[in-house]
Parts: sequence; C-alpha cells; structure tokens
Amino acid sequence: MRLPISQVIKRLRKEKNVTQEELAKVLNVTYQSVSRWENDLAYPDVELIPLIANYFGVTTDVLFGTDETTVEYKRQEFLKTIKEQENIYSDEDFKRFEKTLKEAIKSFPKDVFFQWKLCSLYHRMGIDCAKKNIEALRKHCLFVIENDNSIDRNFRLGCLRIMIRAEDEDKLENWTKYVSDSFYTSLPSILTSRYNYRDEIEKYNEQIQWNIIHELEDIFDRDFCKRDAKTYKNAKSRAEGQKIILKIIDVMSNPNEEIDGWLQERAMGYLRLAGGLVGSGEIEEGFIALEKAVDLYIKIWNLPIGTVLKYNCPSLDLITITVDDDYRKMNMQTISNILNNSEGWEWLNPIRETERFKALISKVKQCCNF
Repeated sequence: MRLPISQVIKRLRKEKNVTQEELAKVLNVTYQSVSRWENDLAYPDVELIPLIANYFGVTTDVLFGTDETTVEYKRQEFLKTIKEQENIYSDEDFKRFEKTLKEAIKSFPKDVFFQWKLCSLYHRMGIDCAKKNIEALRKHCLFVIENDNSIDRNFRLGCLRIMIRAEDEDKLENWTKYVSDSFYTSLPSILTSRYNYRDEIEKYNEQIQWNIIHELEDIFDRDFCKRDAKTYKNAKSRAEGQKIILKIIDVMSNPNEEIDGWLQERAMGYLRLAGGLVGSGEIEEGFIALEKAVDLYIKIWNLPIGTVLKYNCPSLDLITITVDDDYRKMNMQTISNILNNSEGWEWLNPIRETERFKALISKVKQCCNF
C-alpha cells in the first residue's frame, strides 16, 4: 500500500505558503527531489522525515497520514466520491465505482461500510455480476456479517440477504445458519427473494406456497384466543378459536381426507380444542375432541416412512411433506408429553384422573412405547 506522504507534504507546503525550491533549500535537497515526493514517484530518505515534520510543526503520524484527523479526512473524501459515483449508467461508471470501493477497502480494511457497499454494487448489477464476483462477495459479506456492531446491524442484514440470493445452492447453508439471530427478517422471506432475484420461477412459486403454510401455522399458534386478565387466556375463547381454525383447515383442504399435509395441524387443533372445552366446563365435548386428537396422532405414527402428504388445495399444489422417523417421533412425543404432564395444559387437569383419560395415555403408550 502506497503511503500518503506525497499528498501530505504537498498540502503542508501549500498551507505554509512555500515553494518546492524553498522547501528543498531548508532540507538541503534538490527541488527535483521535492517534486518527485509530491508526485508520488519517490519517498524522502528516512533521516529527512523528522526534519520535514519539525519544519511543518507536525508529528510523523501526520506526515504519514496515520493521525486521526488525516485518516478521517481521507475517509470522508472516499464517502464523498462514493456518493458522486454510485449512479451507474454504463460499464465505465461501474468500473470506476468498483475501483473507488476497492481503494477504500484497501485503505480502511476494517470498515464494514465500504465492504458492504462493494457487495451491494455487485448485487444490484444482477445475478450474472454477482456470480462472476462470488468469491469477493463471500469474503466481504462474511466480514460484514461477523463485524457489524452497529445498533440496527443493517449492513449485516444487507450482506446476509445478498449472499442468500447470490450463493450457489450447495453452499447456501453457510449463510442460512445466520438467519436465526438476524434482525427484522426470516428465512422464508429471504428465500422468496432469492428465487425472484435468480428468476427461478418454479422455486419462487413453491416458496410462496410454503410461506402461506408458515404464516397459517403462526396464526394458528396464536390460538385465536382472547386474553383474560386473571387467567391470561380464556378457555371458552380458546375453544371457539380452535373451531374456527379447524374450519379454515377444512376449507383449505379436502375435509374428507384426514391423511394429508394438514394432519399435524389438524391433530394439534383438536388438542387445543379439547383443552378449551374442558377448561370451560364442557367435559364430554372435550373428551370427544381429545379422543379425536389421539386418534390423529396415532395415524401419524402409523404412516409408513416415505409417505408423501399433499395439501389437497389448488393454491398449495407444489408442496408436500415426506414422512420420516423424526416427523413421527416428534408428533408422538407431543401428545405423550401433553397427556403425561400438566404444565401448560392445566385446563385438562379436571379429567386427568378419570379412567377415560388414563385409557388414552395407555393407548398412546402401547402405540409407540414412550
């Protein structure tokens, strides 16, 4: 990296209002030497450095451009140039802006802004440009993601989005792992933008459908339940909300086919309905819902590995769930925990000691040996 001493000597000489000849005479060198220094063709001999600094009344840090004032001045000059060049209308504009950003990064290698700006340039020029410069994107985006300590961490988020859009499929997990602790974003939304950015229409449409499912699951988790000041949630409101959720699932699917992509949500819906009904005193109705839930969870457990569950909805025709061992175990662990532990499901406590409830526990235990 070239030292900025040439520009500094030239600036200090003009501020002091002396000519190259006058400076050369003081330092006992030729004026051609001073000219070469100021045109960045040569550096002063090392023994002249203290003399030059003393003559101008500055420290050697100022002379080498490493003092805080000079460093900040240089950074502001880069920021000014970047603002002037960031409108790209031609290949020449792009190359000039790219060169400026690379020089800024070279001068300020720990400044996340300049690295983010270069990544943004490659990204906004389109997927072909991003792919062409993928190694640089990987390097600079990783630096920004790991070093952006600003309050809102927008540079980090910007680089995360860039890499999830631009990265090769086999390296995508290197970046999606950062989403869980990122700000103001989610993996489904960024994946949607990835496929749109890459013009991968089929994957885009598939991701949109998964987004619909994730949004519905999130809405269902909120329970459609009005809060109660004393009990936090109102049992009767929960029961009413779950009836609505189950109706929504029926509308979104074929109500005559229980074994579909909605199976897990349908089973949980009946579980929550049971809690709300029992909690509001409707014991028999609650038992009927609970028995229905247990029946659905057992159906999940008995599904053969590799079974493909469709959502049976024209708007969700591109997505499926493939049953694996984890899917089955996770669901059976859910029903087993709720039947055997009251925490979070206290509304079921009035029926936990009944023979009918114990029979459900036994039925689940015999099915999966939990």
